[in-house]
Amino acid sequence: MQLTFHLRKDKANKAGQMPVRMVLTFNGERIRVNMKGIRVLQKDWKEREQRVKANGKREPYNYHIEYNMQLDELDTKVKKLFRYMMLNAIHPSKDYVTNKLSFDSEINLSHEFFPSFHEFIQKGKNVKTDGTLRRYGTALNFYKDFSEFTGYELTFDEINLDFFEKFRDYAFEEKQTLNNYFSKLISVLKTFMSWSHERGYHDNLLYKKFKAPEQEIEVVYLTMDELMRLYQHEFHNRRLEHTRDTYCFGCFTGLRYSDLSQLRVSHIHEDYLLMNIKKTKTIAHKIPLNRFAKEIRINTKTPFMSLYLLFRMSDSIYI
Repeated sequence: MQLTFHLRKDKANKAGQMPVRMVLTFNGERIRVNMKGIRVLQKDWKEREQRVKANGKREPYNYHIEYNMQLDELDTKVKKLFRYMMLNAIHPSKDYVTNKLSFDSEINLSHEFFPSFHEFIQKGKNVKTDGTLRRYGTALNFYKDFSEFTGYELTFDEINLDFFEKFRDYAFEEKQTLNNYFSKLISVLKTFMSWSHERGYHDNLLYKKFKAPEQEIEVVYLTMDELMRLYQHEFHNRRLEHTRDTYCFGCFTGLRYSDLSQLRVSHIHEDYLLMNIKKTKTIAHKIPLNRFAKEIRINTKTPFMSLYLLFRMSDSIYI
């Protein structure tokens, strides 16, 4: 990166004053910008230092203090930006640098979209389930693929309706995404944007306008009669019996399979289970055992070890 300032001699006004132009060169790119409000006589310009020298005592004030302060501030701003990009392994485009410098405003380098998303996932490890975190990671990879394929640079400020339309077209046309999966991608994005907005990372609320409703899907379930018919069915295969009991025990207790699979002897009491629920992170959740759930526990040869062994044995074939 190289930053220089020089006079635009071809743009001198009638009084001989010339605008000062900034030239920023990096990665084969070049940005040229005339410094707003700065005009200098050639005799007042220090070519080597690239700053305005003080006027003589008997000469009119040439605003050298104010002009040099502006040049120094921009110099600091550019160095701060490039140091930030280097530390965050950002390979900037010309548009990225121009947008970040935005010469009429303060530079904001605190938070980038993808590093902030990694932070979002990291800080969710103690409050989100493993499945949720995996879903966030999958969504993040999808956003990165979109950005790389389309060339659309994802920043907090660029999450707008134009982004939504491009992202939707990419998802449906390029990736052949189904409606409900696209809805989940938008849901994760909105959750992240809300999380980052609460922390002051951005002030963009356009994401709230994104609409991607899920389609209703058929829920397959057993009626009570069907469940009892399965529960009472006699299998002549021990492994099928294990699978049946595992499934029915989940139905009788309302436990997810993720909770059934982590059931231990210490969780089992006479009339209830006491355990932590994996998905909701609920601590010491008490689950009553109805008579059918108790029968599954009692009907095994080793009552206290039975449930743990039952679920371990059926794990390979239970869906």
